[in-house]
Amino acid sequence: MIMSIKWTVELGISDIIKNQTQPITLPHLISALQVPQSKATSVQRIMRLLAHNHLFVITKTIDVNNEPTEAYGLTPTSELLVKGTDHSLSSMVEFITNPTLVEWTFSEELTLTEVALGSGVYWKFLQQNPGHLKRYNEAMESDSHLIR
Repeated sequence: MIMSIKWTVELGISDIIKNQTQPITLPHLISALQVPQSKATSVQRIMRLLAHNHLFVITKTIDVNNEPTEAYGLTPTSELLVKGTDHSLSSMVEFITNPTLVEWTFSEELTLTEVALGSGVYWKFLQQNPGHLKRYNEAMESDSHLIR
């Protein structure tokens, strides 16, 4: 479950829904994410898992063809994953969950196993990867905002 939450943060799904100002249908989410069509079913499964665990809410809506469809909306929990707010926990989620699923989402050939394999000692890893070090520092900063 935690990797699905990280996936949500890395792709900015809460931000996309927040910017829509209303729940978003799966086709619109797939379009906004610009993921390969071969990953559409995987995106749907992960979103359903997250909705089942109350990270998102599924609402019934009518699409442009006047057909009933489902749309994903924010919950108070997923509001905490919207980046750039005073109470955002997105940096903390990225920090505590090392492997990235973004590569897997946008690539046809990578498997989840290839993405999930780590790179050894954590502190050495941070020294060698400025992007991860930056996320570590941001995570610590976001955590300190909540503790104050």
